[in-house]
Amino acid sequence: MLDKMERFQTPEKSSKAIHFRFPQPVRTGRIVLELEKINKSYDTLKIYQNFSVT
Repeated sequence: MLDKMERFQTPEKSSKAIHFRFPQPVRTGRIVLELEKINKSYDTLKIYQNFSVT
């Protein structure tokens, strides 16, 4: 069955490389995330309590 199938040549790989350059973003100074007094527990096991981060 494979003998009856038409064979295709794969294209040769190009030695060219693609390069991207992105400008540095401007810092906004805005608060991206703020958490206050966060608690996490599993039943009676406290993982963290009153956790805050800005």
